[in-house]
Amino acid sequence: MFSMSAIAQGNRIQFSNAKPFDENRYSEINKSPYFFSDWVKGTIYDIHKVEYKDVWLNYNGYEKEIEVYNEGEFIQLSTRDYFKVVVNTSDNPKVFQSEEAFTYVFMRFFHHSFADEFIIVLYEGEKVRFGRNYIVKVAEVVTEDVGQRRVLKNFVERNVYYMMIDGEIQPVTLKAKSIVSALPNTKVAESIVKEQRLKLKDEQEVIKFLKTYEERAK
Repeated sequence: MFSMSAIAQGNRIQFSNAKPFDENRYSEINKSPYFFSDWVKGTIYDIHKVEYKDVWLNYNGYEKEIEVYNEGEFIQLSTRDYFKVVVNTSDNPKVFQSEEAFTYVFMRFFHHSFADEFIIVLYEGEKVRFGRNYIVKVAEVVTEDVGQRRVLKNFVERNVYYMMIDGEIQPVTLKAKSIVSALPNTKVAESIVKEQRLKLKDEQEVIKFLKTYEERAK
């Protein structure tokens, strides 16, 4: 599923509560359940604040677990023992060739309702937090071919976005109306959208918008 040629060999890392998995376990399912297109180098933090640097990892949205390539072995980490993963695009130029410098932060406890799963924290300001829940399911498609019934399985991803303000969380969509209505000072938010002619249809635009919003809404 992934290319291993770019992964440098180093010292084996000892992770607590980790279990091996077969890299070919999804051979009968099309597409991928992983967030990144290949293994990426990042930092993992466990619940005791121990830091594991330069780890080759990926996030499996189907299993909802962080998975690691550790010196020839594929292992899955137990969510309850790890609370944050940080991946910098600048540390992974082959995977993020055309993207701007950005830091992906996967974190448990984005809100107490997400204590046992990782949410991608896209923006964290003084009062506003914006996140993405990467969800992967398996969809089945039944086809009939010359009297033979075939069942095709595909991984299908869905992204759910959340805004948290003063401890309160609500789902939002990547649309200006949805983002603006979630903010307490809609007058300021609307003025920024109008002034900059924003559609707020992609994550980076929303992130820049929220930075401007918090500066003006003080």
